[in-house]
Amino acid sequence: TSRIEIAVYAEIKALFANVSWQEKLEKYECDIFLPDKRIGIEIDGVYWHKKRPKVDHIKQKLFEEKDIQLFRLREEGLDLI
Repeated sequence: TSRIEIAVYAEIKALFANVSWQEKLEKYECDIFLPDKRIGIEIDGVYWHKKRPKVDHIKQKLFEEKDIQLFRLREEGLDLI
């Protein structure tokens, strides 16, 4: 867990009543999940995500199939998804 993930979670939690942190959806974890809104937020840091672009694409597709809009905050140095 990164500092930015904690900060974003705290800010979202201040705005919305129903927010989950590190929610499991099937075998993938969503950093921040707003179930009532069907919104997920992923914090993608270079250190971890540079090594796993294929997993990020699989996760993106899975969330789309579940009708969950996934927003990604990606650190500079990562490709866009």
